[in-house]
Amino acid sequence: MTTTTKTKATGAHVLVDYKKLRDPADNVRTTLTDIDQLAASIVEVGLLQELTVEEMEDGTFTITSGFRRHAAIGKLIAAK
Repeated sequence: MTTTTKTKATGAHVLVDYKKLRDPADNVRTTLTDIDQLAASIVEVGLLQELTVEEMEDGTFTITSGFRRHAAIGKLIAAK
């Protein structure tokens, strides 16, 4: 599955394979709340704001904005 993201360096919108998305090691959010409600909202109205990512040298993308959205999308993928 791919998700629409916006790269931090260029601001360009790109499609990224979900498997290439990584949480940052220095993520300040240790608890993600209301993921079930957010997942339901994504199903109902779609993803209203893309994730913001930074491309890494190994070809993966570190999430800089959108940690809850990433978790909700993961929940939806796992439910398939």
